[in-house]
Amino acid sequence: MRKRGFTLIELSVVIVILAMMAALVVPNIATAITGGRSRLYVQSVSDIVRQAREEAVFRKATVSLNRTDDGAFQLSTNQDGQTTQIKQTQTSADVTASAFESGGQSMSEGDWTVKFYADGTCDGGAFQLDANGASAAYRIRRSDGHLSITQGALDTTDDPDTRWDVTNG
Repeated sequence: MRKRGFTLIELSVVIVILAMMAALVVPNIATAITGGRSRLYVQSVSDIVRQAREEAVFRKATVSLNRTDDGAFQLSTNQDGQTTQIKQTQTSADVTASAFESGGQSMSEGDWTVKFYADGTCDGGAFQLDANGASAAYRIRRSDGHLSITQGALDTTDDPDTRWDVTNG
């Protein structure tokens, strides 16, 4: 009569196969988590820029969008000499911001502020986000406060408020 069970060699082979599969999967999971955090941060930046115009129109007050010292984007309003924070994004170590511009002038990160007004217009501004070796340029139009995003580095010579719109007659 033969005993039922697994031999030590059979168990060792199964453990080695599982270890090899884990070695292939774990780095991909870590990369997916990092990429997910980066995408979430980039989306929150887009959302807060779009919300800035809406808040200014809704509140009938000037709303400021700026970059904080810790790297977050922040919305605030100043009424009766009192500054009130409306919203702030989280920070991300995987995404960096650079090439700040406001009112047609290049600025440092700490000085960058774009003001949105109750009529839907703003000072206009731009910045660049870099993540995972790719760049995206964020440009806020003065005329209507809308955000446009293009892949690649920020072109500081390109100002959408000075372009002529082409219309079909």
